[in-house]
Amino acid sequence: MKKQLLTMAALAVFGSSAMFAQHNFVNSNATFTKQQDGAMTVKERCSTLPPEEAWDVEFNKLVEKFKAEHTDPTGRAAVVNYSIPVVVHVIHGGVAVGTFPNITAAQINSQITSLNNDYAGTGLNVGNVPAVFASLVANTGIQFCMAQTDPGGATLAEPGIHRFDYNNLTGVTTKNPAAAAYNTPATFQSFINTYVKPQTIWDPTKYMNIWVTDENNAVGLLGYATFPAASTLTGLPGGTGTSTTDGLWCWGRAFGTTGTLSAPYNKGRTATHEIGHWLGLRHIWGDNGQCGATDYCVDTPPQRGTTGPPAGCYYGSPTHPQNAGTCTRPDGTAGANVTNTNGDMFMNFMDYTDDIAMYMFTPDQTLRIQTAMANGTHRKFLGTHGICNTTPAAPVAAFTIPATGCTGNAVATTNNSTGTPTPTFAWSSAPATGVSFSNATASAPTITFTTPGTYTISVTATNTQGNNSANQTIVITNCTLTQCDTLMNLADTNTITIYRVPAAQGGGYLSGNNGYGDTHKGEYYTQSGISGSQVTGVITYFYANGAIGTGGNPSGTLAFQLYTGNGTTGPAGTAVRNDNVTLGTIASGGFASGALLAYAHTFSTPYTLAANEFHTVIQLPTTTGDTAVVLSSLFNMTNLGATGWEKWNGAWATTAANYSQTSMAFAIFPIVCPASVGLAASELNSQIAVFPNPSTGVINMAFALSNQSDVKIDVTNMLGQSVYTSLEKAMSAGTKTIDLSHVSKGVYLVTISTGKDKMVRKVVID
Repeated sequence: MKKQLLTMAALAVFGSSAMFAQHNFVNSNATFTKQQDGAMTVKERCSTLPPEEAWDVEFNKLVEKFKAEHTDPTGRAAVVNYSIPVVVHVIHGGVAVGTFPNITAAQINSQITSLNNDYAGTGLNVGNVPAVFASLVANTGIQFCMAQTDPGGATLAEPGIHRFDYNNLTGVTTKNPAAAAYNTPATFQSFINTYVKPQTIWDPTKYMNIWVTDENNAVGLLGYATFPAASTLTGLPGGTGTSTTDGLWCWGRAFGTTGTLSAPYNKGRTATHEIGHWLGLRHIWGDNGQCGATDYCVDTPPQRGTTGPPAGCYYGSPTHPQNAGTCTRPDGTAGANVTNTNGDMFMNFMDYTDDIAMYMFTPDQTLRIQTAMANGTHRKFLGTHGICNTTPAAPVAAFTIPATGCTGNAVATTNNSTGTPTPTFAWSSAPATGVSFSNATASAPTITFTTPGTYTISVTATNTQGNNSANQTIVITNCTLTQCDTLMNLADTNTITIYRVPAAQGGGYLSGNNGYGDTHKGEYYTQSGISGSQVTGVITYFYANGAIGTGGNPSGTLAFQLYTGNGTTGPAGTAVRNDNVTLGTIASGGFASGALLAYAHTFSTPYTLAANEFHTVIQLPTTTGDTAVVLSSLFNMTNLGATGWEKWNGAWATTAANYSQTSMAFAIFPIVCPASVGLAASELNSQIAVFPNPSTGVINMAFALSNQSDVKIDVTNMLGQSVYTSLEKAMSAGTKTIDLSHVSKGVYLVTISTGKDKMVRKVVID
């Protein structure tokens, strides 16, 4: 069975002056599924037949010719920008629009958006590419537009969409693609190729044709495509497109990113994969077993993969690396051997992984795509007929980066540039010394700095209409701790929420006790320079709304834990810290604001980090009626990685993997202090919590002082200049909120002192 949950909203929305001011609960109606091993019917990712050897030989000659004619002295091949007109033939049986398989325009358009992002190198999860492959993420130069006119020149009421009732097919008795008569891949494809395609295709030299239908459950296909026929070829193999078959077919529940979809094929990657074939790309493992063949791209390593079927591919969402150094093969062009030294590139769009786990093309794949567009019989004239009526526009460069960063930590970029055709990009830094880009010509590279300082990052966007540049400034500091800090993956502008599991699946909460029997919820942290520091405690945001959520028998217990481990395989071994705390202690010792209960726990013994990464974990109560619910981010927050982990059925996995999503963070925030004496030894470190961090300006302090004291609060910038000061009289337990939204973005020091003690926390205003 699949594991399902529905979103549930907490009851309060916090305003800008309240405690925990920047975090908000929100309503959502999303439904997610959590799948158990072996319980799900797996569709065949691709049923595109490999081309014959004659096609490979001739097409590879064209690739080498294109490379020789379009490569500059540095070895870089030119990328031409193409805008390909698309028509989607929606094949249905007369049902209303919005009733499957007569899918909506919104679902169709979501697929085109996904295609454009994927082929530009900016698609979903591209930021998850392993560092060893980061420089290979390519912008292929291919974009897709919805055709504005039909073959007769009439304006389409729905751009790029042709709806066709299969009852109008001629020459065949059984007309429903999902009929029992077509219950094998062979009979289904024969029906589509013989009847559906020829009676609905639009001129393939003017349109890229996509057919979307339902299928019989027994067929089990997601998609298939035709390879590009090249005008110089003779004796064309059957796998290439003809004037009556050229294009791709896709199952309607795997087409798009919104609408009537079936996870884990719900992020539009079936069409991305199949169009890769349509543009000349082979499966990354070469269609001949484990380490047995080439895809003719030097920069895609030979792949061992799994035993399949087919042997060599990957399914699901594997973790990198896999099978490193186990395959060596000729590169397919010059005869030199290539080894998968860095492991298999299963996140490539031309593998069989789940939609959320594939997210890159490479420069050599781009070369093949460009060759197909320059030479293909049904490719080379696409976009030259004005069918999309796309008005050329000069580029306008725009991007965002964080205001601050750490030495040694990769900084993400978000490219917001515009232009038609889609621009190409060139990135630079001033000063340039000590700065490296994962790929200086990618749409959105990551940037790593080795030296503290202020840097101006620039991008130049170029297309046939001109070029334009933009720049942003970032301040880089050495983030090795010199005072205690509260780490947080959840940015203070993120929405926080809870997700409820339906009663039919046992009830409860995704982020706490539920009918699926999750035993632990955890959050992965990594930061340059924290090795050798001590984790002294954690601050946790619990959900507690009266008798709903966190609560139960006051003597019931949960455990705050620390684990070693990484962000790929999760918490390792047994907990290195394990402190039991009663539900009554959390209720009485926490700081409540509406349905949000913040509790600061200090470990009985601080843990000294041996690495720059670790996991903070809540072991959930097990007694019936005792519940702990940790607040979380929404799924698929664009600024988050898959940092949330859970233990289910005795094994650790990310929530992203278990629920076929892309990202989630739990509100479990560790307090990390230098291992030195002095400030780190201050008792105030365990008695005062400062959060959130980073913040947009509103900072909250929760006090639990052992003795009533006058407390002085000073905030200074990194030059020692005071930006805020106050004196709180006779403070023991309570809260204090200060508003620094008027100060510039950057790093500040918050110093809190009593008559005999002092603590300092670094905060980031972003």
